[in-house]
Amino acid sequence: MLFKLPKKIIKQINNRLFPSIHYLDEFEEKIGVDMAFLDYFSVPSLDESIILNEICTMLSFMKTNSVIAIHDTCDERYNVQFALQQLIAANNEIEMVRLPYNYGLGILVYRGPSKYGVISDQWLKKSEMN
Repeated sequence: MLFKLPKKIIKQINNRLFPSIHYLDEFEEKIGVDMAFLDYFSVPSLDESIILNEICTMLSFMKTNSVIAIHDTCDERYNVQFALQQLIAANNEIEMVRLPYNYGLGILVYRGPSKYGVISDQWLKKSEMN
């Protein structure tokens, strides 16, 4: 399931309005999230602590082995890459790869425990069936 932006804009930071993870709809709050895409951190004045808070909040809804994609991870004008460095250094349950496409795409894989369950491969490849 893809994370959907909330219907309401609920945060104002440095005179800009931002969507926030803090208002996932009831369905996501009940079953958890398999994959999320966060693309609203590209503001030079956005503090690392706000970025970390948003990512950590999203992590609390993620299933084990789920994926979060984050845009603008290679652009030094934005604090997202510095926030991610802190997050990865402090948490061994998160793996990250950063692709240098279009200002950077960070892909986080959450390996920690989750009350929402685990994403696992349920399908055998044809070569494994014999």
